[in-house]
Amino acid sequence: MTHEVASPAALFQALSLEQEPRRSFLPLTSAHVCVVQALTDAGEAHVQGDAVQANASFAQADIPGMAAYVLRIIGKVDAGIHRQSRTPEAALLLPKAQQVGMPSAADQRRIFERDGWHCRCCGVPVVSPQARTRLSARHGALRWGKRNIERHAGVFALMASLDHALPRSRGGGNEQSNLLTACWPCQFGRMDWTYDEVQMADPRTGPAHPRLAGWRGLTQCR
Repeated sequence: MTHEVASPAALFQALSLEQEPRRSFLPLTSAHVCVVQALTDAGEAHVQGDAVQANASFAQADIPGMAAYVLRIIGKVDAGIHRQSRTPEAALLLPKAQQVGMPSAADQRRIFERDGWHCRCCGVPVVSPQARTRLSARHGALRWGKRNIERHAGVFALMASLDHALPRSRGGGNEQSNLLTACWPCQFGRMDWTYDEVQMADPRTGPAHPRLAGWRGLTQCR
């Protein structure tokens, strides 16, 4: 059973104790603690109807360094970060027409809920895309545009994405055992590489990450 911890600081302290084989492209930072705490506060203020405090907390979570963290992982390939090395099976990359389609939004949410709204790779709490859309419309501090520079840096780092453990381009299917919750850095840093090819542990093996008690991906914010 996954152990739940009481606070963002305790969560990240537990995650920082992990050793090789790695489970994320870069270690989580102290800024992650600040972001998660501020988003927790923003969600609570929103639910209580305190729009001023919610907006202020969202602004506090918009830490510029978080955008730089994400872009180091999902941007230009860095051998020291990505450690990419194709296996012989890489020749079997499937064209898009032969890949399985993505599960429905409802099926994706069921996976997010199964995983407790936490990235199965690095363990960070993640934010529901639908909740982000709703909250962006209500709170100007939760900015979100098409360009990376226009996106709220803290939420950018914590956005939830459905990941296929064996990528679809490598023949991976939509069975539940192959579907995982991931944050954007872990999802888009790996893309169609296997865990072995980026020297990363398969998140389905080994002990489960601790979880932030009560975290629901801001889905409680209506």
